[in-house]
Amino acid sequence: MRPAGVVIAAALFLIAGLAVAEANGIATYVEPQPNAPVQVLGCNAGLQYVNSGYGTSFYRLNMFAQFKNASSKVAVAVLIRFQLENSFGDVLDNQFGQSAGKFSPDVEIDGNKWTNTDIWAGLGAVRCSVSRVLFDDGSTWRDTDAPAPTNS
Repeated sequence: MRPAGVVIAAALFLIAGLAVAEANGIATYVEPQPNAPVQVLGCNAGLQYVNSGYGTSFYRLNMFAQFKNASSKVAVAVLIRFQLENSFGDVLDNQFGQSAGKFSPDVEIDGNKWTNTDIWAGLGAVRCSVSRVLFDDGSTWRDTDAPAPTNS
């Protein structure tokens, strides 16, 4: 039996990931990838102010993703892309988070978190998608349609 708080928190995360989520003014979107063998079910991103107590302070970009192996093969590594955009929709950068393990077909994987301390001026949105998948038979899948950062 799970504590009610855990169930409620998981439900809120899932609901936030299915629609446009917004944390600290950063909207997050799940990019549709109908042909990808792994599907991103939900994602979120937010800035966290960190003060070291020794005169150093900075913002940390926390990124979260939930995904499901939609293929018939066991995946052993999944690379999630977090495409960072400004308010005009220009791609500022792509950050990646890798999960490794044994991801069986039709299983949802939750609790993935990645952090980066770089600051992107004007960060307005994060688009989440699957970049690459490695399967236990050695085969791979790669997203070839992802846009590169805009040089502006």
